[in-house]
Amino acid sequence: MEWTIRPTLRAFPVSIIFIVFMSYMTYGTNNGDAQIHITMYAIMPALLLLFIAIRGRTYTLKNDVIRAERFLQPIQTMNINNIVNVTVKPVGVRAGHITLHSVHGTELTMSNIALSHNKMAAFLRL
Repeated sequence: MEWTIRPTLRAFPVSIIFIVFMSYMTYGTNNGDAQIHITMYAIMPALLLLFIAIRGRTYTLKNDVIRAERFLQPIQTMNINNIVNVTVKPVGVRAGHITLHSVHGTELTMSNIALSHNKMAAFLRL
């Protein structure tokens, strides 16, 4: 069986608040040029970075091997049987970074994962 987990929007509350505020500012102004420039130079780059942060990372568990695929980075793998310690650092609203420590001293950090995810317990077999 294969489990796949992606980052969640709940881990980026500041970015969401920024995008909502800038959208309000864009449509609250009467200047058409300002609306275009705010959209092009503030909202669209923030949306693009948020899209890459969420869709650019995938964590897959298959055959007792965790495979972390990140945007423009090499693929990192770790056998689930070699995990000796799990560290959870809360970030955002019910989301956080999960760091897996192996016997060999390597670390695998799964960033911005929803901590209330139903598949998380099955994914880590806690």
